[in-house]
Amino acid sequence: MYMPQARLDVEGHHLDLLNWHFRSWPTVNFPRTIFSSQAIVIETFEEGELISDLMALSSLSRTRKSNTTITPKLAQFIVTTGESLYLKMLLVDNLMHADLHPGNILLDASRPNNPMLSLVDAGMVAELDSTEAQNFIGLLSALGSGDARRAATAVLSFGGETTTNEEFALDMEAL
Repeated sequence: MYMPQARLDVEGHHLDLLNWHFRSWPTVNFPRTIFSSQAIVIETFEEGELISDLMALSSLSRTRKSNTTITPKLAQFIVTTGESLYLKMLLVDNLMHADLHPGNILLDASRPNNPMLSLVDAGMVAELDSTEAQNFIGLLSALGSGDARRAATAVLSFGGETTTNEEFALDMEAL
């Protein structure tokens, strides 16, 4: 029996939602939905190179097919913009792009003074309820303060646990 992997109309909705939330960010972009149905999504083409390709090229190869040079300034842009957009998504918009990895982030550095990050593949975006949002805030806060036990409690709370598993807490402390 055929089971579809994804509902592409949902991905189209996620793209619309993300575009709306980041409409005032000049350095962040998402493809725009042109048309979507359960089986088809047509979206705009976004310029840029995959961050995963740039990472592989810069770390593994002296011969590059890319015209993009990752300078310290550009690396700082990628990291700070990526961190800022993820925290806004999570803490302000109660959204989580659940498939955010270097293979789903494009860098357009064709205008050196105006780089752009484009996030693609919005098929797995979760709209967080207030409990989930608080769990993420608790986890980030615990990680930021170096409190492994509190981080363990926050992680377990995603599964509905109300007490901290001692073995897991010890593993988090070791980590």
